[in-house]
Order: sequence, then structure tokens, then C-alpha cells
Amino acid sequence: MSLKKMLPLLLLLTSGAAPAQVLTFDGDGFEACPRGAMVVQSISSWVGVFGPFPQASSNSRLTVPASGSLGLQFTAPNAVASGQLGTQLDGTTGEALLSLSPCAAVYPANPVTCVSAVSATPSVQWTTDPAGGGCQLQPGVSYYFNITFGTQTAPGGGQPWCSSGSCGVRLVSTTR
Repeated sequence: MSLKKMLPLLLLLTSGAAPAQVLTFDGDGFEACPRGAMVVQSISSWVGVFGPFPQASSNSRLTVPASGSLGLQFTAPNAVASGQLGTQLDGTTGEALLSLSPCAAVYPANPVTCVSAVSATPSVQWTTDPAGGGCQLQPGVSYYFNITFGTQTAPGGGQPWCSSGSCGVRLVSTTR
């Protein structure tokens, strides 16, 4: 592995924050889809669930399979746009991890702006504006909004977890 790829990982490991168990691959998620990422157990298209990206309805409950990942494929807007994607627990006890990646079920360590912190209300900012803040998406390119509760059923070590066999969330999407 090159020093350029190792440096962000070394910084993450020495920062005191526990890296999530799903960050188990060598790569940044913006290359050919890596092997060894979280098991994909559910994939849908954003358009099929909510309509055009970043439109979303908080009335739609998403079920994330235990020990797996849910991915919603979307196409980044062709126009300059920015926003935030997040989830709220729905009838579930746990903490999730989100990512935006060209690959399903990938939670890359780098770029850090494309992965949320492990939280009961995780969120990720995104933008197609080259000067904007958040996860930089290329206009017109296909990506995945990924969510996982990891493999644990109780909190520990800063890892994503869910107390039941499948966990429910509601998506929150805002534009800025």
C-alpha cells in the first residue's frame, strides 16, 4: 500500500476514535469496487423508493438487514447542488454508519467527508459544487447511499450496532 493511501488510515487510527468494523478494505471507495466490504443484502434505486435524488419522504421506512448493508443507488444532480442526507431510528435501538460511494456496501476511510460518524442520527453532507463542502460528487455520476448497523447487537467500541435482527430508519434529505 502506498504512503499516500496509508497516511489517512494512520491518522484515523491514531486519532483516538475507534474505526468502524465495516472499514475492512484497502482503498478509498473511489476506485474499482473493493472486496471485503460489508455484505450487500438490500439494494434499491433512489428513484424507485423516493423519486429523483435528493427528494425523499420521511414517511418511507427503510429496513436495514442485520449484519449487512442497505444501498440506494442514485445519480448526482447535473446542476450545482448541495445537501445533507441522514437517518433517524424508527422503532429500533442502535447506532448506524452511512456512506456515499460509487460502490454498494462500501464505507471508505477516505475521503472522510463521505462517511458519517457512528450515531443514532448519522448524516453526511454532499455537494456537486467543486468549491462546496462535504462529500464531493461528480455531476451525472452514479453513487450509493449506504447504511449499516454492522454486526453487533449491543453498543461497544464505537461500532455500529442494532439490538434486533433488522433495523428501521427514516431518511432525512435536505438541500442547502
